Amino acid sequence: MPLVGLTVEPLSVEVSVPESCTVGQWKQLVGDGLLGDKILYSSRLQCYCFDKTNVLGDEEAIPTLPQRIYVRGPNSVVKMVELALNKENGRHTKLTHPPYAKDSGRPPDRPNPTQLPVAPMRRQPQTPQTPSVEGGMTMAQRVMTSAAMWPKDSNSLLSVYSAGLQGMRPYMEDRACGYLELPGFPSASFFGVFDGHGGHQVAQLAAERMPRILAEKLKEGTEATEALKETFQAMDTELCLKGVFQRMGTTAVCTLILRESDQWRLLCANCGDSRAVLCRNRKALALSKDHKPHDPEERSRIERAGGRVELQGPCWRIDGGLNLSRALGDFLYKVKRDLPEDQQKVISVPEVEEVLLTDVDRFLVMASDGVFEIFSSDELIEELQKERRRGLSSWPAAIDNVLKKSWSSGDNVTICLVEFLTLRNLGLPVHTASTAP
Repeated sequence: MPLVGLTVEPLSVEVSVPESCTVGQWKQLVGDGLLGDKILYSSRLQCYCFDKTNVLGDEEAIPTLPQRIYVRGPNSVVKMVELALNKENGRHTKLTHPPYAKDSGRPPDRPNPTQLPVAPMRRQPQTPQTPSVEGGMTMAQRVMTSAAMWPKDSNSLLSVYSAGLQGMRPYMEDRACGYLELPGFPSASFFGVFDGHGGHQVAQLAAERMPRILAEKLKEGTEATEALKETFQAMDTELCLKGVFQRMGTTAVCTLILRESDQWRLLCANCGDSRAVLCRNRKALALSKDHKPHDPEERSRIERAGGRVELQGPCWRIDGGLNLSRALGDFLYKVKRDLPEDQQKVISVPEVEEVLLTDVDRFLVMASDGVFEIFSSDELIEELQKERRRGLSSWPAAIDNVLKKSWSSGDNVTICLVEFLTLRNLGLPVHTASTAP
């Protein structure tokens, strides 16, 4: 394939292009993931000849070596190109803090341009055993003030903290939800992180609807593991009936805590590449695994459904597009009418893991994949604890520092942390070698 000499200051690289490729076709390929990451609004890029004065038209053939082209455009789009090129060449873009660019693509009425609301936490009717959100404040208000969603007090069993940071994307598409009590089911708590792609609407709907669907399943007497699976299926069916989410979807990592008389059950349902990790005895215990196209089991299903799995830059993609193999929405990959829902190229079936909480469990953390591009699960648990050991006064401050370190991934990043406040006093099983999972 021909090579193009590409300069995105300060980077100069060589990239392959198809034969007889025009400038417009190259921009489209960049938008579809030619450089590894999909670049939103790649059509807004401008390509210049070596003299940096003549803009190449979309219909012109893209110059190949020994000629060189220079790429300019909106700051947020150029930064995404730079980040993709760095990833492909095994380098990290060195970024110390988010830029305050006027052309970042955010609607003008959004609050704080760097730290954004993820999704509203729902206030439940206050009971003597359940701390409520003070004054009916939304999650956005709580995150902006770096305070806990639910203040610790003598009756609290859990505290939850959540925050998100927009990366080098035109919009923040992550969402999160948290219920200390599911509606009508006071012995259950539910938390989730949803990493949207192609838009925020699917992630928003999932964060709003899934807790209520799950509550209904549990009230009907459905066993917890099956209730979680049915919730994902029902949510995907709702999205499908809307008929507008062919190229939009979301990951979903959700945790359900069931407080029973003699034990606390923690169930994690995961669909996609967001992740949940439990801090047990100050170490990381994985509650989920990433669903990626190159995983042998996932790849086998994709290929049976007529899809292809290809390495493009650093990412394995399905049919040159999606770089994960399970998601809500994304119905372009779920069109085989002769196959059941769980045999499509992309499926919404979650994998569910269950552990019994013990006296050495400290907290649970869920995060979008951008966080794990910088930290491994072990490193994330250690980093959060290290931030607290530095004398920070609250979890929000620790989470904020971790998010800022994760921002160099270029992706939107979100963390939801659930702290167990009273496990040592509830008579739960003592952690020993025989009870460890």
